[in-house]
Amino acid sequence: GRVRKLNIRGSKLEGVHYLRDIRDAQKLREHLKYVKKVVIIGAGFIGLEIAAVLIEQSIKVTVLEVNSRILSRNLDEVMSNYFIQLHAEHGVEIKTNIDIREIQGKHHVESVICDDGSKFDADAVIIGRDEAQPNPDPAGLQLILQHWQAASNDAIMVGDYVYDLQAGRNAGTHTLLLHPHNNLWPDLSDGYYRDCSEIHQALQLHAT
Repeated sequence: GRVRKLNIRGSKLEGVHYLRDIRDAQKLREHLKYVKKVVIIGAGFIGLEIAAVLIEQSIKVTVLEVNSRILSRNLDEVMSNYFIQLHAEHGVEIKTNIDIREIQGKHHVESVICDDGSKFDADAVIIGRDEAQPNPDPAGLQLILQHWQAASNDAIMVGDYVYDLQAGRNAGTHTLLLHPHNNLWPDLSDGYYRDCSEIHQALQLHAT
């Protein structure tokens, strides 16, 4: 993915964080020990994952997305709305159709001002990686099957997201979805389990 560099007033204030590599993540972790309010720019997978972690630490989180819905390049409208509702139930505020105009503060981040005039108080601003849509290329799976001298219909692709399932389908394997709540992609998965222990139990029953 790419990091969206901000070129606005206040973008160089202390408390503005870019997530590019492990060093950025370590620096952010140290800073977040002292913050109570965070604004995340961009509702991609990285931004939403960060929001979910921060809200569990009793940090107020607001996510600002310039597009009309979140994850628009990766999910359809139904799934976008599902993730908005899921995060809202845990206390994350997500705003769409909104773009950041400036970051205010004397030396450190104090607030974020958007194009529509809305203002969000913040101790930190986080800019994650823009999400390049994954390509569910089956080449990797096919190489493994070739190495094992196994037929695709004798293999099972186990994954926790839609691109894993698509890669399995494209390679001609069976597919299993791992998800703690429900089967979000029944058309792409031959089976659904909440965790690996359930798969292990199913394999043991099948073997007996």
